[in-house]
Amino acid sequence: MRFSSFQIKNYKSFYASPEVSLTSGFNVIVGQNNAGKTALVEALALRFDHKPHRSLDTVEAPGAVLRNQQSSVTFSIHLGEGELLDLLRKHAPDFYIRIDQDSQPPLFHSGRFLQLLHTENFLKCTYRPDGFIEAYLVAYGNPNDDNPSLHYRFKELDPEPTLLSNDSVGSGNTRPMPYLLAELLRDRLYFFNAQRLNISEHQVSDEPVLLPSAANLPQVLNLLRSGNPPRFQVLEQCVRIVLPEITQITAPPVRGATAQIRVWTIDPDSQREDLAMPLSESGTGIGQVLAILYIVVTSDYPRVIIIDEPQSFLHPGAVRKLFELLRQQFPQHQYIITTHSPTAVTSADPQTLLIVRKKGAESTLEAVATQEAESLRSYLLEIGARLSDVFGADKILWVEGRTEERCFPLIVQNLLNQPLLGTAIIGVPETSDFDKKNSDILARIYERLCKGPGLIPPSIGFILDRESRSEELVAKLQGQGISFLGRAMYENYLLNPDAIAAVLSKELGDTKIVSDDVDKWLKEHKWDEKYVKLKHGSEESEVEWLRKVHGKKLLDGVFWELSVKRLRYEGNEVYFGHAITTTLIENAPSDLDEIVELIRTVLL
Repeated sequence: MRFSSFQIKNYKSFYASPEVSLTSGFNVIVGQNNAGKTALVEALALRFDHKPHRSLDTVEAPGAVLRNQQSSVTFSIHLGEGELLDLLRKHAPDFYIRIDQDSQPPLFHSGRFLQLLHTENFLKCTYRPDGFIEAYLVAYGNPNDDNPSLHYRFKELDPEPTLLSNDSVGSGNTRPMPYLLAELLRDRLYFFNAQRLNISEHQVSDEPVLLPSAANLPQVLNLLRSGNPPRFQVLEQCVRIVLPEITQITAPPVRGATAQIRVWTIDPDSQREDLAMPLSESGTGIGQVLAILYIVVTSDYPRVIIIDEPQSFLHPGAVRKLFELLRQQFPQHQYIITTHSPTAVTSADPQTLLIVRKKGAESTLEAVATQEAESLRSYLLEIGARLSDVFGADKILWVEGRTEERCFPLIVQNLLNQPLLGTAIIGVPETSDFDKKNSDILARIYERLCKGPGLIPPSIGFILDRESRSEELVAKLQGQGISFLGRAMYENYLLNPDAIAAVLSKELGDTKIVSDDVDKWLKEHKWDEKYVKLKHGSEESEVEWLRKVHGKKLLDGVFWELSVKRLRYEGNEVYFGHAITTTLIENAPSDLDEIVELIRTVLL
């Protein structure tokens, strides 16, 4: 059993969603806060109230009565080969099916139905808070409610149901089999909402079914431990995989007929039950993990398991372990996850990825092909970035490396006086690939990242160093939408003696470096061949030096020699570049004017 498709109508922020397909395994739903993710899974869990969509289109004026007060979800459930027959034999041994009122005799319709019992089936249902208003097998059809029915019963040891008579019977008060099946499958849905479960105690009973609220978790754990110790051991092993700090779970009776969950983080061989903590006094998220794992470990049939925002109650590392465990050891279940966490997306490795967006008051859904998402992640790896770097941003400005990634936001916020407002500035360490023969390919990768689906936000531009790139290559890449600094690299804007001296002095602590020391060193070494490939004294040299010198190597020389071989700029350029940039912003902001204008052009 699994959901194969769904459509939500008139519930909360969903007015009329498109029909969306789901697959086996993991289905992940992403979206920003208040986009409608929770409303979506509430509808899929079939445990919601009438909360009609409200917008300018549905509420024409203040106080106006909504034309449609009914919320509903229409969905298809996939039943594997033989699954329908098995469900009926176990749970509906006496049932009715409606037939069409046509010229065909009842035995003809009975033969059609009996053939379906051995094949793959789809159950189409429409659900409202007051119950199912439609349910039928797609391959069989949907006869009218007032049509006659055929009555079947499973006789003892009979592998198939027996038609009790060759004549159809009036519909009367008989409940057709598809509706019974829909109610049964509804009980196989389990929804874990984004709350921390700290339920510690519950009255003991012999009921093994976990309530939708998980309120009876202590009771079912107590029953499992005493009634099926091997299965309980499997549950404990799974808990230790997700939460390794837990050594044992017990649920002993306390105060008579009440069971209490106790979490052990000490060696069970110590036999120190007094040191085990009640669940209510233990870490957040443990209750959710116990409830989720109880369902997957004890279910003897496939379920649909819906988990809303797991990162809200679990550490990213625990989310990763939980999803890997579910995927590898319990693949028979279908998982529907909502999240805004890149860790959850990548750990789930979903078969289906849906993006929920809010346009005005209405939520919309967009499916991202999994091969598309995988391609985008591969593109990110090609350029040295990760999904977690960009997930959740509104726009991306790609820059040369980690130094610019840290320093450019300072420039934007302090010198452009403009908040980033969702724009992520991401450094790309592999920009040297642009110099190779495959620069066209890499440029196309960036273009693909710019125009990809909502999993990765659109790029607004690229600002790279010139370094030793030829003017021909720079012009070519500029034609592909890539901008370049006016100087060889970002460090060429940091060659201010006062700022360098201030950073050196602060870092050294016991040694005072003054700007004259830096200025003298620069004058003595600025024309060394290891820093610049220009002839000293040529007509163009003074003009071109600042543009073409290797600023990073020059700063490394200054730091190394003036610190008496205690500090290196290279290898620490992110830290020291940030420090010099901060000093320039405070004391010599005009040194960064050229970068300010370039960033302004790209951002605006």
